[in-house]
Amino acid sequence: MRKTAEQEGIVISGVGVVSPWGLTHKDLVNAFLYGEKEFTKSRDDSCCEKVENFAAEELIGKNGLRYLNSATRYGIYAALQCLQSANLLNQKEKMGVIIGSHLGHLDMLEKMIGEILTEGSRALSPLSSPNGAPNVIASAIGSRTGGKALNATIHNGFTSGLDALIYGCQMLTDGRADFLLVGGAEGISPYYLQWLKAHGFKHVFEGAGLILVEKSATATARGKLPQSKVVGCYSRPWQGGDSVQQCIIRLLGKTGLQINQLDAVVCAGSFNRKKPEKVALDKLGYMGSRYYCRELIGEGLAVSGLFQIIFGLELLQKGAKLVLVHQYGIPGNCSAIILSQYENKCW
Repeated sequence: MRKTAEQEGIVISGVGVVSPWGLTHKDLVNAFLYGEKEFTKSRDDSCCEKVENFAAEELIGKNGLRYLNSATRYGIYAALQCLQSANLLNQKEKMGVIIGSHLGHLDMLEKMIGEILTEGSRALSPLSSPNGAPNVIASAIGSRTGGKALNATIHNGFTSGLDALIYGCQMLTDGRADFLLVGGAEGISPYYLQWLKAHGFKHVFEGAGLILVEKSATATARGKLPQSKVVGCYSRPWQGGDSVQQCIIRLLGKTGLQINQLDAVVCAGSFNRKKPEKVALDKLGYMGSRYYCRELIGEGLAVSGLFQIIFGLELLQKGAKLVLVHQYGIPGNCSAIILSQYENKCW
């Protein structure tokens, strides 16, 4: 009988971040949860938050750097951080990589098209061309980090990053890998900006967010105390206004929890001025803390869901016992995951 993440004991053991507000997860949570970030523009204005001063050669090495797009560069550095924090830099047998990236490959496509238009097709390097495909992001990260068990990219709109985590949990329970680097990576390009603006987002950002997931047994075997347990996860297509509520109800049913056992909910936030998560939580009678991340940091596609996970991990560290993270896109998926403190026995 096929086991689920709820039965297998999946844990989060490492975190890696590249953001416009810093290159560690502490930079990220300090900026937003603790008010160290000051917005310089009105939310009515367009604001594009870019990763500045990313010394890629120094941080990830020269090997193939010329042919790596920005999302891949960010993802490699976040992956190396992740492995270091999980004490796995030298233990990478049966490790895999699952990356969510919806538009992170388009800056390379733009560069290739520019070369063809200005210099002709013969000027296009055969080493550049593969990097125009989204799946190369996961493959490049796997190559740099020793991931050989499974390398795949989730190309799934707004929920790409969180869906990569949910997919990764099932891959662990299926025995496809012992360790998985999962997360999101996006790089800003004109196409990236236009696509998000067409969906109603003026405040956008780029970067990468990765976490390392594994079974509790492998973490404890090497003496690593995990940062969190994955209590349960669920994803379903967006099918109208009740989709969020149905997603949360289904996840609570899978885990045997009641809505007000949750200490906090880290939501995606409004989409074209619609707030289905607020409506759903109100209907369910949720009384705990809520965080709406699009209002805090803008929209970063695949990276957004992983930054929400990182906010959730911080809330657990500060005393919350159960945190729900929910991400959605219209059109797209509703995807959710419940995290608990590692010592929490409720599941």
